[in-house]
Amino acid sequence: MSGMSAILLVFASSAICSAALVAPRATVPLRATRLSVASMPRQLIRASANEEEGYGPIGSLLRQGPTPFVQRLISEEKYQQSVLYFRRENPGCSQMEAQGNMDAYLANPNDWAIIKMKAKKGGYEPDFANMNLDPKTLALTAVWSSILAVISYRMIAVNIIPLLTQ
Repeated sequence: MSGMSAILLVFASSAICSAALVAPRATVPLRATRLSVASMPRQLIRASANEEEGYGPIGSLLRQGPTPFVQRLISEEKYQQSVLYFRRENPGCSQMEAQGNMDAYLANPNDWAIIKMKAKKGGYEPDFANMNLDPKTLALTAVWSSILAVISYRMIAVNIIPLLTQ
């Protein structure tokens, strides 16, 4: 009987929790973030002729890692439109600053949003355009990535190539 009562207790508590989730309450409309695709206009944003050059996909890889790098390679046009949209929404923003913010957003949207909210309240805002470009960080990144490349090559050479040659 104790097993049956435990099952009924679990069932009752889950029913109460689900009823609390479905119960009517005041709804607050959610606002889209500034960089969301839904808030972007449907037509393409045109770059003006006097736009300065930003950095390439390798710059995204060095500053924020592989996620923005891959996103730039997969959908370059969408990335450029997002950068131009960010510049339009933030007058006085340079191309490199907009790209740095877009790369930080693509790498981790939640942290980027928290940083931006803290900056609006007067907190510290990092320089995303020049992030991770000091020589020490670049050297450590090169060493770490070469170690990972050697380990990956060794794992493939020992485990996968013998399977393919049999």
